[in-house]
Amino acid sequence: YASKTTAYDRSIAFVMYFWDNDCKGGGNMTKKLSEFFANFLVDTGAVATDKRAVILFGLELLLSSIISILIIIALSIAFGFPFLWLPFLLAFIPLRTTAGGYHAATHTGCNITFALAYIICIIVCKYVTMQPLTYIIISVMSVVTILLFSPVEAINKPLNDVRKSTNRTRSIIIILAVAVASVFAWLLSIHNIGIQMFYLGVFAAMVSQIAALIINYKGENKNESCT
Repeated sequence: YASKTTAYDRSIAFVMYFWDNDCKGGGNMTKKLSEFFANFLVDTGAVATDKRAVILFGLELLLSSIISILIIIALSIAFGFPFLWLPFLLAFIPLRTTAGGYHAATHTGCNITFALAYIICIIVCKYVTMQPLTYIIISVMSVVTILLFSPVEAINKPLNDVRKSTNRTRSIIIILAVAVASVFAWLLSIHNIGIQMFYLGVFAAMVSQIAALIINYKGENKNESCT
């Protein structure tokens, strides 16, 4: 029992380290690092002063993404699967960036939410053996969600009409390809831990969409009650 909980305990401690040193500390590690590099670029003349805000925003996104990836790599190693993050990201990122989904209020909140979601997926992947038919079920659920709602906008991340149309088309193409692949996996009885983690990544992207839909719905109702 102790050996089974070791990786989980280490992963939770790793996530809580970022929580204690960022959110609870009242600071924002990503923002502070971004400001440092943005100021450095401005001071050295590499970037014009009037472009600082744009550079700062880009650096925050870049550093937040790097931190998220480093966190799940560390979690994969903690659970004894050093490369399992690859199939997860291969599924999650294309769907998440095109179909939309949940956005936390801060970059740190996004990192922590992403890490906790990954912990759940890797625990399922480690202790539960999914049958190929499960991949089809996940794919069908995701196809329905995307056809009905993609792209799901976060309240704090609105999209223009052109971006909405482009993202919707891309998300439908991606999820249909994923669905076709799941049928082949079922017909050929193809199954391994990497494929399982891939479809858990698909499932995680769908849950992110649903979470954003719920939050948007509550936000709309709140605004209506205030008017």
